[in-house]
Amino acid sequence: MSVTREPGLRVPAWVHDVVASVLIVAFNAAVVAFRPGEISPAWVVATSAPAALMFVRRRYPRTVLAAVIVFSVVATLLPPSGAGTIVAPAFALFSTASVVPRWRGWMLTAGCAVVLAVAVSVGQDVSFGAALAQSGLVCGIAMALADAARTRRAYTDELRLRALRAEQTREAEAARAVAEDRLRIARDLHDSVAHRISVMSLSAGVASSTLESNPQAAQEALSTIRSASRAVLTDIGALLGSLREQTVVGLASLDELVGDFATAGLEVDVRVDGDVAALPAPVDVLAYRVVQEGLTNAMKHGDGDARLGITVTPEQVRVEVRNRVGRTAPTHTSVGASYGLLGMRERVDEAGGVLEAGRVGDEHALSVRVPLAAQVRA
Repeated sequence: MSVTREPGLRVPAWVHDVVASVLIVAFNAAVVAFRPGEISPAWVVATSAPAALMFVRRRYPRTVLAAVIVFSVVATLLPPSGAGTIVAPAFALFSTASVVPRWRGWMLTAGCAVVLAVAVSVGQDVSFGAALAQSGLVCGIAMALADAARTRRAYTDELRLRALRAEQTREAEAARAVAEDRLRIARDLHDSVAHRISVMSLSAGVASSTLESNPQAAQEALSTIRSASRAVLTDIGALLGSLREQTVVGLASLDELVGDFATAGLEVDVRVDGDVAALPAPVDVLAYRVVQEGLTNAMKHGDGDARLGITVTPEQVRVEVRNRVGRTAPTHTSVGASYGLLGMRERVDEAGGVLEAGRVGDEHALSVRVPLAAQVRA
C-alpha cells in the first residue's frame, strides 16, 4: 500500500553522525591550536571518545548523553581545557531530547548546563555565572532544535497517517461501489429476464398438458417458448450492452413491454395520465422496472388480465398495477415474487418513494409513488 512520502532528499543518518564527529574533533583541534600547552593522554581519550559515541547516539541516546557528559567534565578539568568540550554534549543532548517528552528534555537541558558550568568554573578561571550562561546557551539551542525536530517528525507522521487513512477510505468506497454495482446488475437481470422465464414456464406447462389432447395448442405454446427464449437472450445482450454503454430503458418502451405480455397471454388495460417523456432519467427507469415487476407477478399469479395506471404530476410519478388473484397463488407469497418485490422495495426506498403491495378484496394491488426530485442510480 502506497503512502505519501515527505518531499525532498532524505540524508542518511550516518552522514549526520560523521558531521557531528568531525565537528567535535575540529573544535578539540582548535583548542589545541589556540591554547598550547601540555596535552595529557587522558585529555585525548576524554575528547576523542565522544566523537566515536556519535555513531551510537540514536540507539542508546540516554547512555551516550551520560557518557559524553562524564567525558566532557573530565576533559574540562584536564589541560588544555576549552570551549571544544561543550560541542559533544550539545549533540548528545539533541539526540536524547528529541525522543523524550518535552518537559523531561528541558530538565535534562538544565541539568547538563549546570553540570558543565560547574566543571568549567572549576577547571578554568571563569565565574560560575559566566560558565552557566555559556553552557545554558549551547544546551538551550540544542534543546530548541530537538523540540523542532520532534514537532516536524510528529507532523510528518500525521501526514502519513492521514494519507494511509484516506487510501483505506478510498478502498472501502471502491468496495462499496462494487457491491452496489453487483446488486444493481442482479436487480436489472431479474427485472429484464424474470417475466420471460415466467412465460416460458407457463407455456411449457400448457404444452405438456395439451401435447396429446390438443396438438395445435401445444404447438402454439412451444412457439411462445421459442419466442420467449429469444427475447431472454436479447434482454441479456441488451443488459450487457447497457453495462458497457450506460444506456437504460424507460417508459418510452412501455408499448413494447405491454405487447410482450400480451403475446404471452396477459391482457393489460393501460391508462397513462401526464407526460412520461418529461420524467427524469433515473425516475423513468425506476417506473419502467416497477411496471415490469408488477405485470410479471400479475401474469404468474393472476387470472389473465391486469390494469396498469401511470400518473405523472409535477411532484411525483405514481405507478399502480392491479389484477384479480388467481387460484395458483392467492397471496403472492412465492419465492420469486417475494424476491422481486424485495428488490423493487429497495430501489423505491433509495429513491425516497413509497411502495405498497397487498390484497384489496379479490385483487392484488402494487402501488408505487416516487418523487420527481429523487436521485437514484440509473
